[in-house]
Amino acid sequence: MAHRGRCPPLKKRRNATILLYLAAGALAAAFILVPPTAYGQLQVRKDPAGTVHLPGLSDPFAGSKLAYPIFAVSATILAVGILYWKKWLPAALSDVIRRILCYEVSRRLASAIIAAALAVYSGYVASDFYGKEEGDLENVISNTEGFVEGLSGHVASLRVVKYFLLYLSLYGFGNIGVIPFLSGVALLVLIYLFTASVAKRRLAGLVAFFALLQSPLYLRFDTSPTYDYAWITFYLLSLYLLTTKRGRYFSPVAFVLSLFSKPLTAAYIPMVLFFIWRAEMPHRDKLALAVPYGLMLFALGAAAVFAGREEIVILSPNAGLLTGMISTLPIYLGAEYLFWLSLLPVYCGLFLLGLKRTTYGQSMLFLFGGTLASYYILEGFTNISSQPYRFVPLVVVAAIGLGALLSHRFENIPKSVFYRSVHVAVAALTAPPAFLALAYVIFPTQMTAVINQLARAAGSLVR
Repeated sequence: MAHRGRCPPLKKRRNATILLYLAAGALAAAFILVPPTAYGQLQVRKDPAGTVHLPGLSDPFAGSKLAYPIFAVSATILAVGILYWKKWLPAALSDVIRRILCYEVSRRLASAIIAAALAVYSGYVASDFYGKEEGDLENVISNTEGFVEGLSGHVASLRVVKYFLLYLSLYGFGNIGVIPFLSGVALLVLIYLFTASVAKRRLAGLVAFFALLQSPLYLRFDTSPTYDYAWITFYLLSLYLLTTKRGRYFSPVAFVLSLFSKPLTAAYIPMVLFFIWRAEMPHRDKLALAVPYGLMLFALGAAAVFAGREEIVILSPNAGLLTGMISTLPIYLGAEYLFWLSLLPVYCGLFLLGLKRTTYGQSMLFLFGGTLASYYILEGFTNISSQPYRFVPLVVVAAIGLGALLSHRFENIPKSVFYRSVHVAVAALTAPPAFLALAYVIFPTQMTAVINQLARAAGSLVR
């Protein structure tokens, strides 16, 4: 049976100029115009050098009919959210919002909803096991068939977990797409468990679950053996285990499995270390968990610098690639309407939750912004190129952030200068990536010149 969760009582409202906050919310919501969902005419292709081409378009950044709905929805969410947070809404409306935010579902009902959704989803994608594939499937099958004899190629050996799972799928189930599909299902279940754990609300987990399930990018690769989700699933499992008492020590094991499913997971080690630092656990446990992650980060960093192999990530500052990345980031997520509609409200909401000392509030903010920033760093300063499937973790953490906004769990942390300083530092590090894409869309020529200068400066430092 569904029931309402515990909510703090509403305090007495103070008088204020509501129009001022409405205007502030509307102004802030203008940042949501970054996505190409607001630039419907934008159709691009990108060559290996990172140059973005806009064929046959005289005005590729012309706003589409979706621009105003995105602006209106974002402005409304932000304005109502700010007014509710400051307790300046009328009592009747505030009570309605409060009941919605405090509504909770039972464990049995949540399990039934997830089971029903997964049953419908499984029937929907069943036909994809045959005939749906993107990428070099023949090479993947070749590496999978030769798994027992030994993987050929340096790249294949770095993904031993991936090919082991594909081998089980091919010879255990007779179809190479079965375990990739199960990895996607496990990712959906894990996003529910993780969000419900950090927000202390099952409803928050359901919101994150359905936010990911409706994602066009997630559905695009959900049964793909070439671009499977095993690496993302193991990565999210490593984060979820950190929220449990008995399983936290297995978190590094899950992360290693993710690392050997796809080495790109190494870029997320800083987010995991920050999550450990802000987690609810004894200091000795934090230290015990931080050591293996720190060693992994050091070893991978040394390999990236000194290995000298093309398959290993090498430092290669490139202004063209970084410029292309800033422009292609919103393009690859052009169909993610929910992502763009909720981008600014989610970021602002996580920032406010951190100010209110919500459990894992700072961690969620750093996880969201850090994941977004990692794409800029990898594209602009390494030899890794952007691919659509690599943006799925960003969609995952955005869905988690959307669900985490329903959190009502607060910590008894003093309002110390240190805590607020950390929060401001996290905001300062995570806000620029989101607005950098917006600046590029509005001022493409000027931003290209600035990025070229920064990349050349970084290149001279590396050399």
